[in-house]
Amino acid sequence: AYDTRDPEAASAYYRDALGFAVLRNDADEKSCFAVMRLDDDDVLLSHVNRAWTPLNNQVEVRFIVPDVEATYARMQSGGAEFIRQLATADYGLREFVVRDPYGVRLRFATPVP
Repeated sequence: AYDTRDPEAASAYYRDALGFAVLRNDADEKSCFAVMRLDDDDVLLSHVNRAWTPLNNQVEVRFIVPDVEATYARMQSGGAEFIRQLATADYGLREFVVRDPYGVRLRFATPVP
């Protein structure tokens, strides 16, 4: 879970650019949040009615996905902002990294057999 300035806009990005499913999107006068899912992983995007401080690349979340190649292709076609292209790392993962509109780095990986 992380705090974002606009969970509705963030959930649209996660849905449209990254291929996440929207499980829930709620808002009232005090707070708003969205629950997003990719494969078996959920992310909670929230905002409580208070001063918002941008994350400025302070957060990185890693998702282990069953097929990183398919995930990469889906995000490419969705217009994701890639900060690291798909490659095999020397620590045994095939992975790539995207950045969401609020600076959170999202790393998607599959272990290399």
